[in-house]
Amino acid sequence: MKVKINKIEHELSDGLNVSQVLEQVPNLPQSGIAVAVNGDVVPKTDWQSLIVKDGDAITVIRAFYGG
Repeated sequence: MKVKINKIEHELSDGLNVSQVLEQVPNLPQSGIAVAVNGDVVPKTDWQSLIVKDGDAITVIRAFYGG
């Protein structure tokens, strides 16, 4: 399946959940992040159950301190 992660297209295996996608794509932060799929924020408690589909747009945002 093809998905866009932070506007970059990636080819991944079918049937992956959000956690698996984050593990498989290199250079994505693994902690202190928020994830949205197709514009909807996905709570971390749902990362294991939400299956990513072909054509989904995933946004990964890293939290940081400062101002």
